[in-house]
Amino acid sequence: GVVNSNLPQTIWDMHVDPKARQELLDLGAVGFICAHFFDQDGNFIDHEMNERVIGIKTEKIKQNKIVLIAGGLSKCKAIYAILKGGHINTLICDDMTLRKVIEADKSYRGDKDEY
Repeated sequence: GVVNSNLPQTIWDMHVDPKARQELLDLGAVGFICAHFFDQDGNFIDHEMNERVIGIKTEKIKQNKIVLIAGGLSKCKAIYAILKGGHINTLICDDMTLRKVIEADKSYRGDKDEY
């Protein structure tokens, strides 16, 4: 999921109080996976919200086979960040969003070559 989106995000909208939302944004949160928040480089944010999750812990996410199913242009930044962090090994996504993610990667690397 993404943070601070105009689209409904159940975890962000219903389970994160306004104070924690602002703290996460101040720490650079761009998205969440398995209810754990991460920054633009795919690093999990050191915030109590990540410690209160009942479920898989952040250190175990990379060790497991995580399949991410995500799409929509509003999620490009979060998808790119989680890929950059190396936390997933399979992505199922629509082609328009994936093209935007590839463009972000090319821009980040300064790469002008076509894939």
